[in-house]
Amino acid sequence: MAVRKTVEDTFVVAGKREQWFSRCKDALSKGGFTAIQANEAFGQVKGDYKTFSVWGSIEITLMPEGENTKIVAKAMANVDNIFALFSSPGKKIIEAFKSNVS
Repeated sequence: MAVRKTVEDTFVVAGKREQWFSRCKDALSKGGFTAIQANEAFGQVKGDYKTFSVWGSIEITLMPEGENTKIVAKAMANVDNIFALFSSPGKKIIEAFKSNVS
């Protein structure tokens, strides 16, 4: 059984939740995520991230905050491999999402 660790990042963006919902789905597609699931009623988007050195998943929750949207990105990744000694796999997963969201 793999040992997993969770990393969370929260940030606020300008715009309504509905706009950012589709942007987050597109960002996961562009970032190389697979098995993307979206639940607009809960404001959540999920996806798996698998590369040679990183195995994990991400759960993005979007919450309205006035005229803005609060995005909570929670990455769960395996840390029981040699590659996890050099950098956080969870941070890599979140960066793969954040670098593609606009």
